[in-house]
Amino acid sequence: MAGSPTAAPGAPARTSGRKQSASLVLGIVSLVTGFAVITLLGAVIAITLASLTFQEISQGRADPGRRSLAVAGMVCAIVALAIWIPVIVGVAISES
Repeated sequence: MAGSPTAAPGAPARTSGRKQSASLVLGIVSLVTGFAVITLLGAVIAITLASLTFQEISQGRADPGRRSLAVAGMVCAIVALAIWIPVIVGVAISES
């Protein structure tokens, strides 16, 4: 195809921005949902995807301009965990 961007020979292939976007979406979902399982699962996956994105950026395989999406996703996920883990522990203690 004429005009399509191609990687230089020997250069690592660039990845799409799906991990960054998924990290942000899952981080927001974790932050606003009230279901403990969804919050914890979404937050852990968001943090994992953001970490993978940071590794890909440092290896030159991902667009550094999309780093902010991964950072925002990780921040939302960490805030969600910081809010919901004490709530879950408090509920567990009050039920015992």
